[in-house]
Amino acid sequence: MGTRTLDNPGEPSNVVPPDGWLPRDLLRCLRRVIIAAGLDRHALLGGLSPAFAQSLRTTSSPAAQVCIDLDELNRAPTLEDGILPLRIWLENAADLLGPRGEAMVVTSALTWLDVERRVLICDTMSISK
Repeated sequence: MGTRTLDNPGEPSNVVPPDGWLPRDLLRCLRRVIIAAGLDRHALLGGLSPAFAQSLRTTSSPAAQVCIDLDELNRAPTLEDGILPLRIWLENAADLLGPRGEAMVVTSALTWLDVERRVLICDTMSISK
C-alpha cells in the first residue's frame, strides 16, 4: 500500500512520524482549548468509524478524555478507508468552535498536519529510491 497524500487521499498508509503528527506544544494548546470550550466527545469523533471510535481508551474525566483521545489520534495512522482520524477530529473541533478566537489553535494544527504529512511523503519517497 502506498502513502496517503493530500493529492492522493484514497491510499491508506501505516506511516506515522516517530513523535506523532503534531508537536507536543501544539498538542498542549489544543488540549487547553478543547477542555476550556467543553466540546462534546461524540461530536469531535463524528465521521470516524464506530469501530475506530470505540477502540479509543475511555475515562470518566472529560478533561482526561480529551488528553487520551488527542494522544491516541496523534499516533494513529491513516485508516483503510483513507481517513486520517486526527484530521477528522480537528475539522470537527474547528466546526464546533466556529468563529471563536480559540479556533485559530485548531486551524494551526490542521495546517501543521498538512505540512507534516507532505514532509513525511517526501521523506518516504526519498528513502524508497
